[in-house]
Amino acid sequence: MTVARSVRRPIGSIAPLAAICIGVGLGIATAWLPSAQAQLFADDEARRAIIEVRGRVNAQQEEIRALLRQGQDTVDRLDRVTVQMERLEQIGRGQLELANQIESLRSELAQLRGQLEVQAAQLANTQKKQNELLAVVDERLKRFEPVQVTIDQQTVMVDPSEKARYDAALGLFREGDFAGALSSLERLRQDFPETPYLSNVLFWSGSAQYALREFKASLATQQEYLKRFPDGMRAAEALLMVGNAQLETGDARAARRTYDSVIARYAGTPAANAAADKLNSIKSR
Repeated sequence: MTVARSVRRPIGSIAPLAAICIGVGLGIATAWLPSAQAQLFADDEARRAIIEVRGRVNAQQEEIRALLRQGQDTVDRLDRVTVQMERLEQIGRGQLELANQIESLRSELAQLRGQLEVQAAQLANTQKKQNELLAVVDERLKRFEPVQVTIDQQTVMVDPSEKARYDAALGLFREGDFAGALSSLERLRQDFPETPYLSNVLFWSGSAQYALREFKASLATQQEYLKRFPDGMRAAEALLMVGNAQLETGDARAARRTYDSVIARYAGTPAANAAADKLNSIKSR
């Protein structure tokens, strides 16, 4: 209970203390007021200075950012230029390589042209030799290949050597070498028993025999001709020669019959006219 008394104070005892405190506070407040006002003004100037500095900093930062943007643009342009330069360098290197390749190809082309000219010359020379060889072969083949000839208005195929030998024999006859012609014709007949020239061989053989005055042989040969080729182109002449051979061998009667046959069968021909002349000569004897 004593504690309670010691704590509780009468209101009147508190008032002087409060008054003292208030007074002290007012004194302190009065003493502090001028310095507070001065401090307040100093803070405003500092804020203005800070704002000004901050503005400058912001401006500088903006300038820096602008410079950075410009720098970035420059870097980008530099990159683009670098890329273009690299491309140009690549193109330049490519063009140089292309130029080298073109030059190499030109050199190779020149070599190929040279080789082609040499090969063309060799080919031409080879073709020339081949043509010459083919000409020789063709000429040799012609000696064995059948050739086309016309005998008694008929086209036939004969051996080249056969034709050559016949032509040679006929040439001898026309030159007056009747013995040589007869010998050639007889060998031709022996070597080519079925020769298409047989009708001509018989006629000219009989004519050669008559020219050699082998009248009996000529008579037999021309009769063989007429038997085998009754409608031959030289039948009239062969029959006339039969009559002449008969007359030369002393068989005038057989000769007159033969001449009459010539006139009757081949009237108007040179053989018929010759037969008529022969008949007249016989009658005048």
